Amino acid sequence: MKLTYICKICGKESVNNNGLISHITQTHKLSSKDYYDKFFKKENEGICLVCGKET
Repeated sequence: MKLTYICKICGKESVNNNGLISHITQTHKLSSKDYYDKFFKKENEGICLVCGKET
C-alpha cells in the first residue's frame, strides 16, 4: 500500500510530504503553517495554558 498525501483544498495527490507542501505554497499561495492552521489545528492548540498567549 502506497501512502499518498491529498490536498484538502483541491484533492490533488502527492507521493510525499514535500510534494504536498510545494503544491500548497505554489498553487494555493499558502504557507505550510497557514494550511496546518486551517485544516488540522485543534481549538486552543498552541496556546499557553498558564497565560493564554500563543506559543
